[in-house]
Amino acid sequence: MAIIVKTLSEADFAAMSASWQRLLQSSDADPMFLSWPWQYSWWETWSRSLKLQLVLLAAYEEDELIGLAPLYLDTVHLSRWLKIRRLQFIGNAWRRADTVRTEYLGFVAQRGRLDDVVKAFAGYLIAQVPWDELIICDIPRVADSYRSIRRCFETRDFYVFDRSLDKGVRIPLVNSFESYLSSLGKNTRLKLYNRRTYFESLGDASIEYATSNQIAEYFNDLNRLHRVRWGKDCFAGKSLDFHKIFLTRLDQQALMFSRIKLNGDVVSTLYNVRMGNTEYNLQAGFLENVDKKISMGTLHLGYAIVKAFEEIPGGGFDLLAGSGKNTFYKQSLSPNTVEFSTLQIVKSRWLRWVYRGYFAAPPKLRKLLSKRWLF
Repeated sequence: MAIIVKTLSEADFAAMSASWQRLLQSSDADPMFLSWPWQYSWWETWSRSLKLQLVLLAAYEEDELIGLAPLYLDTVHLSRWLKIRRLQFIGNAWRRADTVRTEYLGFVAQRGRLDDVVKAFAGYLIAQVPWDELIICDIPRVADSYRSIRRCFETRDFYVFDRSLDKGVRIPLVNSFESYLSSLGKNTRLKLYNRRTYFESLGDASIEYATSNQIAEYFNDLNRLHRVRWGKDCFAGKSLDFHKIFLTRLDQQALMFSRIKLNGDVVSTLYNVRMGNTEYNLQAGFLENVDKKISMGTLHLGYAIVKAFEEIPGGGFDLLAGSGKNTFYKQSLSPNTVEFSTLQIVKSRWLRWVYRGYFAAPPKLRKLLSKRWLF
């Protein structure tokens, strides 16, 4: 049967939580970043202030929803006199605005139908939507979605390239926590787990988990500790609004927001969310000077990782992309890295020549061009 692609409205978007989640559960797409609560909360938070045009595509086969493409169209000024129409996935505003970071992006497709869905969406986008380039931020390079999307547009002679690369770390929750712990370096084992008894001897130590009516309180703790260490809030303004809205749309069992108290004082917070068989470590805030023998942030991660091994065996504990304050500490916790690409797909013929010329230019000239053009 032929796949039918339809453009959905904002009203459709708001009303399709159940059907979106059913499709997501039957796909290999990321269960958190491509979930309806994350995607719709991002759209509610930023779409109007950034004046974005929704391009939400749905693929149907015999009236069954088999694919989703959560996109939007934006007009971007590369220079004072040059503007382009840029398609992006909901969840990021690449080089446009500082929103939250959304990883593991790509089309949502029923398992086993990815290539068919990608071809259907690509054909519809080329024929029906006016755009010059498509940006897909933080798509894993090992994902079938990355290979399928790239192959589909390259066969149409579009200019497709990795604009930038980043890496994250994921801990596979296989075997047992004890075997995982034994695979770590001595210093990491000490920080993550072996200093736990010593820490608990310092006084009245406890770990608490947020309930749905404590979300604001836990974000206050997170921001306070983040200000001590980094000199600014972790989340403020629209970013804080987004996370609060997102969490209210989750079941209580998905909320793994925790804090550690020592003698009544909050010394560490860990903002985690559990969806599907994965726990995501979104942010952390902690005091560095609790005790010279204690690495408070790593110790808190240890409590969370032990719990995840017990409750979602065979799943994953995802530390996501991004480095630490001084070192890429995440790599000491697992050798299992995820390489992310910001994939750029250029449809416009004249824009292809512009980019090819820009990347072929000497570094000094590229630097000069970047000051005048939003490359």
